[in-house]
Amino acid sequence: MDYMFNAKNASFYPLVMKEDYEASGTWPADGVLVDEDVFKTFIGQAPPGKMRGADEKGYPAWVDIPPPPPPTHEQRVSSAGYQREQWLTKAGLTIGPLQDAVDLDIATEEERTRLTEWKQFRVAVYRIAPTLAPDIDWPEPPRGFE
Repeated sequence: MDYMFNAKNASFYPLVMKEDYEASGTWPADGVLVDEDVFKTFIGQAPPGKMRGADEKGYPAWVDIPPPPPPTHEQRVSSAGYQREQWLTKAGLTIGPLQDAVDLDIATEEERTRLTEWKQFRVAVYRIAPTLAPDIDWPEPPRGFE
């Protein structure tokens, strides 16, 4: 069986279905004719780091996967906001029992020190403005931060 290969979308179209594609308006206006062997080669698994594309003549070829685009400002702001919320949640969950120990006057000196460190960290994180991403100077997490 023969196929039409369209370089624009790196897709194969079986010639036996040309009428169906034309009837639906999806037959490619341009393309190159390829045989079953070429089709089988390029319909399979691409080599690592490659994807199906086209060579300079429009024939199927394995081409390098392009690097992802850099994140947009909105994506960086969203990511910074997510990190901020995660760290505030972690700080709150850690501070709660330590504060309880202090309030009940049963805290060890180690727990008091950790409570202060975590509160300082939480305030520093709270003051972060995600809209400044990627130019954020994140505070150093307290020891024992996981």
